[in-house]
Amino acid sequence: MRAQTRTLIGETTCKNIVAKASFRNLGRRLSPKHLSKLGYTRKFLGDYFPCFDIEAYKDGQNFIMSVKTRNHTTDKNEEKKDCYNLFYPKQKGGDPEAVVKVAAEIAQRRNAIQMWVAVRVDVVRQRYDIYWGLVADLANKKQIPMSPSDRRRHRTLAVDVFDSRIDPHWSNVKKPRLMRPVEPERRPYQ
Repeated sequence: MRAQTRTLIGETTCKNIVAKASFRNLGRRLSPKHLSKLGYTRKFLGDYFPCFDIEAYKDGQNFIMSVKTRNHTTDKNEEKKDCYNLFYPKQKGGDPEAVVKVAAEIAQRRNAIQMWVAVRVDVVRQRYDIYWGLVADLANKKQIPMSPSDRRRHRTLAVDVFDSRIDPHWSNVKKPRLMRPVEPERRPYQ
């Protein structure tokens, strides 16, 4: 029985990892398509390139972009209103600005302007929105503000676009756990 349980947990974990990678890659595939409509030529930098996902060119200027793909809801099925992490340290401790500095150095070496792209996905409806902007315009370079009022101020690449590749299983909403009914207290007859 234990071997079966371990196998099931392992398979579930693998499925979760594959689903997260597919979800993350969705934004990396969608953003370039919409950027090309604005005249950008672009190339994917690869999975192991630090801080950035896409390098783009327009009118002789280089741009380097970090793409963040997120569900539009929290795990409690409420609209997500908090910031998306951009250049945030993965480990606690050390210099909290270290990743921001690394990103700035990479952009400087490539003679590029730093940009961010936020892909907000409604997996149930299979729809997405894409927002974008300059990292220099962010008050906090570690986060992209994504409250409803912030989204109204951001530039948009796409709004409420249907895509059949969006898998409803990518939802981050936790399913309610079934609770056992509470049995009434039994009292001896008096």
